Amino acid sequence: MTPSAPAVVSFFLALGCASGCQALFGVDDDQGPESDGGSGPAGVGGGGGGAVQSGAGAAAGGPVGCTCVDPAPEGWEGYFEVTSREADAAVTVCNAGAAIVLFEGPADTTCAPCQCGPAMGAACSAPSITCYNDNACTAGGFDYTNLLAGGDCAATLMPGSRWCELSGPPQLATSSGCTASGGGLAHVAPWASADDLCTTPTGAGCSAAEVCVQPGACIKKAGSTQCPPGWPTKRSAYTGGPDTRGCSECACASAEGVQCAGGSYTFFYYLADCGAEVFGTPVSTAACTSVGQPLQARAYAPAPNVAGASCPPTGGAPTGTLDLGQDVTVCCR
Repeated sequence: MTPSAPAVVSFFLALGCASGCQALFGVDDDQGPESDGGSGPAGVGGGGGGAVQSGAGAAAGGPVGCTCVDPAPEGWEGYFEVTSREADAAVTVCNAGAAIVLFEGPADTTCAPCQCGPAMGAACSAPSITCYNDNACTAGGFDYTNLLAGGDCAATLMPGSRWCELSGPPQLATSSGCTASGGGLAHVAPWASADDLCTTPTGAGCSAAEVCVQPGACIKKAGSTQCPPGWPTKRSAYTGGPDTRGCSECACASAEGVQCAGGSYTFFYYLADCGAEVFGTPVSTAACTSVGQPLQARAYAPAPNVAGASCPPTGGAPTGTLDLGQDVTVCCR
């Protein structure tokens, strides 16, 4: 059957609308009417109001890598990155400007013990000697010790035959000394540790009432005080001042334990400057010994025995003070 005219017109109208009605009426076959961007979940319509940030700063509403916090309270300075080090190590090099150096705790002021070296320089006298007019060494005794004390050859001035004996032990004539050492500070650096404060930049992207700081940022305030809320980690430090600490000079007292024993005399019958030993008579004990009528004599002092001697050390006590400077409180996140 031949289609009627109205039917043919309806067919072509339907075919044209399949390709042109979308452009004509603004209809989207896939999404429907255009969204206003403020409704529906993220990824639908306008994406839920904007892109989602990531990182520490994002969690608080700030940019990536920093955190939005309230500004440092009045009287506090910031913001800093703190590097702790040994006090005698090199100062930290900051990215911008020089580091503010603070100190924590004075170093130990213990002085190294004073020590004394071996005893030396001691000298003993000759023993005492007394000469008599009889062979029992009882009559007319005369002490020749001082006359012969110098150790040089001396005239005896004896008018006749004499008998002599050692009447006393030798004495320590010159005290022994020792060389002192030690006494310096055990720790050379005046401080136990140091903190270098470098200024750290703040980020943008927070509200007008906040500041964006890096993780671990710190603030500081002069004096010893409590940390403000939000800055819980406290460091107590000092600006530092002159260090006059030291140790008193080490010294050694006279040696103790030096022994003097022995010694003798020789009496000569010829004026040969005590050189004719073959014609000399020695006296080296307390036995009464005949020396005839000598013309000269010489004393022989013993060498000191310092094997068990020692010198008591003195000194090595702490002296001076360390000026701590001003107290500084450092608080970190």
